[in-house]
Amino acid sequence: MTPAQQVAPILAEQAAVFARLAPGTLDGAVEAIAAAPRVLVWGAGRTGFALMGFAMRLGHLGLDAHWLPGVTTPPLRQGDLLVTNASRGDLPSATAFLRHAATLGARGAVFTAAESGAALDAADLVWRIPAQVWEGDSVLPMGGQYEIALWLFCDLIVARLMERVGLSAADLAARHATVA
Repeated sequence: MTPAQQVAPILAEQAAVFARLAPGTLDGAVEAIAAAPRVLVWGAGRTGFALMGFAMRLGHLGLDAHWLPGVTTPPLRQGDLLVTNASRGDLPSATAFLRHAATLGARGAVFTAAESGAALDAADLVWRIPAQVWEGDSVLPMGGQYEIALWLFCDLIVARLMERVGLSAADLAARHATVA
């Protein structure tokens, strides 16, 4: 089997996930991020890596965006936005961070595949990506379908924000790290 043949069912699964995405989910995420004076992003595991890349791209857009837990991460303040992930809806760390954000007057957003859960209850904004997490049938094991969909959804947010403010890929590249 060629790589193209092997990836075809994965891409078909991703297309099906985005076909099931509730109307307004992407626009709502774009609006919330654009309105926030500061965005702090947190995630764990492989979804955390997707969100780390998202935080980086928000910085490339020129937004005041930061990855938690960074030693140079500024404080979360009233009106800011904390973006987390709880794919199954009940990640205790995400729930605790969202509850703490609320005590600071910040809004909390959670990416999830779940219909309900403690993290969703603690969030002001729930961005549901209807993908397979651990249970269910997928070509990919252990939540791979959700992880890829999360990465793609975050890139769609970035693309919409780029359009909104009239930035090109070259504009983002100009903010990319030069020492690493």
